[in-house]
Amino acid sequence: MSDAPIIWTGDPDDDCRANCGDYIAHAESLDDNAWYCDVFRAPWTPNSSDERYVFHSEDSDIMPKTGEAARHLCELIIRAARAGIFIGEPAILKKLREKK
Repeated sequence: MSDAPIIWTGDPDDDCRANCGDYIAHAESLDDNAWYCDVFRAPWTPNSSDERYVFHSEDSDIMPKTGEAARHLCELIIRAARAGIFIGEPAILKKLREKK
């Protein structure tokens, strides 16, 4: 397991991203009281498969209220994934599979 620091770039009060080894995290303000965040495996391109998602807040009952909380959640997900903890299939993947 790597303990490499997770470095965020961009505006921490609006829209920011972190590249960390095989993972990319993204946190974005929806409004003054809600943020969404996601973590996916790199490399990501607009044409890459949704199967690269590890976590997406839209698919959970978790809605960070601050940018700090959204970034912290992403960092927890990355550290859990690095440690080999299985993170359940995002609902978006389940929806895609159901459409087939």
